[in-house]
Amino acid sequence: MVRRFAEIVHVGLAQTGPTQADPARTGLAQTGLVQVGSGRFDTDVVPAAFQWRQHRYVVREVLGHWRERRAWWTGALAQAARSGEPSAAEGDAGVGGVASVVGALGEEYEVWRVEASRPGFASVGVYDLCHDPGSQPATAAWRLLRVVD
Repeated sequence: MVRRFAEIVHVGLAQTGPTQADPARTGLAQTGLVQVGSGRFDTDVVPAAFQWRQHRYVVREVLGHWRERRAWWTGALAQAARSGEPSAAEGDAGVGGVASVVGALGEEYEVWRVEASRPGFASVGVYDLCHDPGSQPATAAWRLLRVVD
């Protein structure tokens, strides 16, 4: 069963490969080792730990990494089109207005599927974490998208 969320989480990062995470860089204390699955990632950092609903989870393995399109139909442009009100982008008749509309429709975010558990607990869960690749990974707002039971 998959449960969907859109909750902000605090994520600590680690270098790819079997290296010890730096607590100063991750922002969470002693994340331990992170095993990166057989996939190759186009980034040098992976989620190592995250905090969700006042509980700390340690990433045991990165299962996957991909990009997903944003839900463009819930954005300001789509809402303005449904309501019949002109949006700021439609007011720009030039090429810049078209570029901003196309850019808004084509935005993507990165998703990391991780296997994680709370320290001291034997049960392991699968979590999908996402963030905006356009911002710095260490400072970006991360969200928990899905939990697979």
